[in-house]
Amino acid sequence: MAVDDNNTISLLHMDGADESTTFTDESGKSWAAFNQARLDTAEKKFGTTSLLCDGSADLIYRDQTPGDADFAFGAGDFTIDLQIRLSALGVAQVVWDFRPSTVDGAYPMLYVGAGNGLNYFVNTAGQIVGATALETGRWYHVELARGGGQTKLFLDGVQEGSTYADAVSYLNGAYRPTIGGSGNTPADNAFFGWIDEVRFSKVARHTANFSPPTAPYGLVRPNAIWFM
Repeated sequence: MAVDDNNTISLLHMDGADESTTFTDESGKSWAAFNQARLDTAEKKFGTTSLLCDGSADLIYRDQTPGDADFAFGAGDFTIDLQIRLSALGVAQVVWDFRPSTVDGAYPMLYVGAGNGLNYFVNTAGQIVGATALETGRWYHVELARGGGQTKLFLDGVQEGSTYADAVSYLNGAYRPTIGGSGNTPADNAFFGWIDEVRFSKVARHTANFSPPTAPYGLVRPNAIWFM
């Protein structure tokens, strides 16, 4: 297996058989399904399937305890990007989450708020609030990137909200992060829709507006680094 470049720590294309609960990570990491999270052929941004979370506390999680240190970003640069397609609006729904059960603090979380905009939460508070109201029936590329202590949120390559002056030393707990639901309280703020092409990186992929990807992240040649 191979990831797209040497800064990628996890890459899930969300491809597989319809209804499958096997989530292949090109980095070799294992992920497990919670409740009814599964692959679905009905919608996909790229490839054959995407992750379906139907609002009933469905999510997938990094299947490792103690927590995977690759996702404890500390004070370093990082990026989390993925494609989402909503099937419901008007309710808060978590996209990804690093928080352990009933714990906030230095564990980041991204969610779609009740007003249908993106919100970035860490250190017990909302730090970035997006102005664009998302819609059902379309795919969005969503990226959160920290570079040099500045964290920015991008929607389809355009910055949303203000830049967060970010001094947090990020942590990660057992069986985290989660994708498609809350790590803090899985029964709350469930995601309604589909998620595709999820990538975690230890580099700031972008610090200014950019063109979103039009194809799956490719494979890397040995010892080569490609930047998107």
